[in-house]
Amino acid sequence: TQSRSSAASDVYKRQVLWSKVMNLDSPVDPMYGFGDFSVAMLDDTNAFISYSVYDLTGVGRDAFVVTSMNVNNGINNWSKLYFLAAGGGISLRKAMASANGDIIVTASDYNGTGTGVIFMLDGNGNYNQSKRFTYSNHANFPYNTINTLDGGFVHVSEVGWNEVLVVKTDKFFDPSCPDVDSLYGGLTANIIADSSYFGVIDTTYM
Repeated sequence: TQSRSSAASDVYKRQVLWSKVMNLDSPVDPMYGFGDFSVAMLDDTNAFISYSVYDLTGVGRDAFVVTSMNVNNGINNWSKLYFLAAGGGISLRKAMASANGDIIVTASDYNGTGTGVIFMLDGNGNYNQSKRFTYSNHANFPYNTINTLDGGFVHVSEVGWNEVLVVKTDKFFDPSCPDVDSLYGGLTANIIADSSYFGVIDTTYM
């Protein structure tokens, strides 16, 4: 028979430490809906969440936001809105943390080129560099990225509908097959205000 103290301990372990709603203020369109979520730890205390949004600036455009938060208390460190420096829309794929705490974002650029792009941000959300991969002019490359033990990355995508493309790069995104790579114009970042709030009702499902 389970003791009362043991049962109480089990209940405590299932309790939610904190919960919150993520809200973003202008110029993010609140009616557009967010999507393409990724989350990863940057260090022992801080994590980031990335998600696609619609930016109402000017004629409007697809963009994405990265929010950094303290995982111990849920307080946001910063939120930044990113869009192409050259204008046009961008479709977020996935984001991950590199071994040294940078944020790696993979996306597809639909600004007339239809190519895959990788962006590197530092742990404070500042833009570092980007590369465009133009293999077969395929917008889905790179679809996913992982860290490798030598400090570089492996990127994977589809080619057409029945082949898989894998490219190994170093930490600067320089690939093993240079003909698929070109420099890219980069990102513009704006710090934005958020109106996130705590106290979301939580239900634990068994």
